[in-house]
Amino acid sequence: MLIIKQCAFLLAGCLSLVLSSTVFANEIYCVGKIEDWDLTRHGYFYVDGDWNGSIESQRFCSIEGSFDGISADICKVWISAVMTAQAKGGKVKVKYLDMPSCKSSDLGAWSKTIKAPEYIRSY
Repeated sequence: MLIIKQCAFLLAGCLSLVLSSTVFANEIYCVGKIEDWDLTRHGYFYVDGDWNGSIESQRFCSIEGSFDGISADICKVWISAVMTAQAKGGKVKVKYLDMPSCKSSDLGAWSKTIKAPEYIRSY
């Protein structure tokens, strides 16, 4: 009986570990074209991509300071990459962690954006 309890305890621990690692390892890639972007007077950079299913934009970063761990210096590079991609009509790939989809309803919009992307790739 003791062995059965130990096995059940071990199995429950393994299942817990697998489920928790799955929750925190969710990567999602949003691919498409930049529809428009905004840079506000407060330094926030917003992007509307055709992947988000709406006309709303998501906050990517801030040139005035850190937003969700993205520094102002990285933000300036991202702005350049987004402007270049839009100007040449190319696609971008935006990676998010722990988000259920690329839709505005899941990512949030404008000042209610839930989190910044992990990276932006232009091609």
